This record gives sequence, C-alpha cells and structure tokens, in this order.
Amino acid sequence: LPTPTIDNINTLEDRLLRLLRSEQRSSTLCFRYNDLCALDTIQVDLEPEKKGIIIRHVEYAITSMRQNNKVLRRYNDFVALHELLTLKYPYRIIPMLPPKKTVNVDKEFIEERRRALKRYIQILCRHPTISDTEIIKFFLTFRGESCGDNMKATYKNTLDEFSSEPRSLLNTNDNTDKFGEDSDGIKIFRISQTHMSFIHQQLSHIRECLISIHDKHSKNADDFTNIEKTFQALSSESTNIDRWATGSNDYWPTIQVGLADLPIEMSAISERIHEQCKRDDEVISDHLDMLIDLLQGYKDLCKRFEEALLSEQKAIQKANNQQQRRPTITTDTSTKVKAN
Repeated sequence: LPTPTIDNINTLEDRLLRLLRSEQRSSTLCFRYNDLCALDTIQVDLEPEKKGIIIRHVEYAITSMRQNNKVLRRYNDFVALHELLTLKYPYRIIPMLPPKKTVNVDKEFIEERRRALKRYIQILCRHPTISDTEIIKFFLTFRGESCGDNMKATYKNTLDEFSSEPRSLLNTNDNTDKFGEDSDGIKIFRISQTHMSFIHQQLSHIRECLISIHDKHSKNADDFTNIEKTFQALSSESTNIDRWATGSNDYWPTIQVGLADLPIEMSAISERIHEQCKRDDEVISDHLDMLIDLLQGYKDLCKRFEEALLSEQKAIQKANNQQQRRPTITTDTSTKVKAN
C-alpha cells in the first residue's frame, strides 16, 4: 500500500486560516503577524518645508506598496482621516494621532511626529477590516488639493459599519441580563481590559528604560568624539619647547607621534556607538512604539465601548421604567371609567 503523506504543519495552518477568512468569521482571529504585514507597507518621508503666510507647512510623502502610489499629505489630512474612521469604525482599534504643535516646532519634534504618523497609517493599512475601506484608499491615492476637505465632503454621510444591523429590543429581561455587569461577556471584557492595561503599563516602562539607555549611549558617543578632538589638539600642538622646561628630555615629539593615531580609534568607537544607537532607535520606534500604540488604541476602544454600554444600559432602564408605568396608567383609567 502507498505510504500516506502529510503536508507541512505550516501549510496546513495556512489552509485553515484561508478557510476561516473565506467564511468571514468576524469573531475569529485568523491573521498572523506576517499576514498582516503582507497587507501593505507604508513609508512616510519628510518633504522640504513650505513657508506659509504665518507658519511654515510640513508635508509628508506617503508611499503605499499596495496602492503602488505616492502622495503628499499634511497633518490636517491625517486629522480628517482619523475623524472619518472613528465615526465609521467606533468599535475597532483606531490608534491615536500624535499631538499637533504650532509653536516652537524644531527638527526633533518634526522627526518624532513623522515616525508617529508612519506607525499610525501603518497600523490602519494592516488592519484586516479598515485597510479595505474606501476612505483609506482615498487617502492613499487622491492627488488633488486639500485632501482632508475633499475626503470629508466625499464620506460625510458614511454610517458606521454596524448601522445596518437590526437593533435589539430594549424592553426584554434577556437584554437587561445581557448588558448587566454580572454577565459573562462583561466579565470577560473587564478581565481583558485589565490585562491589556497592565501590558501597556509595563511596556511603557520598558520603553522609558530603553530611552534612558539610548540617551546614555548617545552621550558616550559624544564623549568619545570630544576625546578624539582632544587627542588631535595634543598631537598637532607645535609650541617650541625650550630646554629650560624639558631639560635633556626629548620624548614629547615622540609622544605626539603616538597620540596622532588615537583620534582615528576614538572616531571609530564613536561612529560604532552612534550606529548602534540608530539601530536601537529604529527598533524602539518601528516595533516597541507600534505595539504600545496598538495597546493604547485598545484602551481607547475599551473606553468607547464602556461609554456605549452605559448609554445602552440607560436606554434599557428607561424602556423598562416606561413599561412598568403602563399597567398603572391603565388601571387608573379603568377605575375612573367604572366610577363614572
């Protein structure tokens, strides 16, 4: 009999994930990290500054591998995108935008905001649901003036993704139990919320430690650069030394020859430390900061859910109170009719 063959476990897993995605099971996590990265890759670069009448304008060149396109965007265009996506996807993870600043804008702030905007749009373009929305496509492909204003005008009447779902009845005891604090769903939500908040807190602490280490290493590199300059000054010092100061000792010129080789070594050490700092900085920005941004987006999602849950509970309570008052009103009316 022929020997049965079994595919590689990774191949079987890929088939299972494709099957789950084809069935569109919204409650199943059927994307791995590599699958999400394959959805799109975004590059955000700074364009030369343009000075306005009052303040200067900073533009960002957005390149999308999926759309095979490059466009220029300003910070306000990102704000318009954020507002539209928050309205359309109130119960999806939407990362926070970096803060806006109009005064004392230096190169360090601009570079930090560029990295934050790159993480922001990267997360959105790798979201299994949000990445396919027309709003994202418009943002990445529109080439006219005022992208943000045109985007708002185009999608101003867009409803949230659950607006077409049938609303549950608010006057049933089942729904009251469903949204109660003691329900299983809410308990699971609270546990998950606490767990994610803890992870966010710990990773933020790790980031602070890494930034502190990075700053110390940068200072060490600068110190080696200063040592290099000091050795250069010593080796190139050309003062004529009188015998009165040195006597019969003629070693100083020989020492200077030896010192002339040290600046090269100090420069190499400084350069290696700077390169390592740059790599560490990229790791922090491209990986750790993105994870922290995702967790912050999850915390914001939990906050929106809690607000919606509170609103739903108030609506249910109001409906139940109205339902309880109706028999009383009917009884009072019947009594008055009999009396007449």
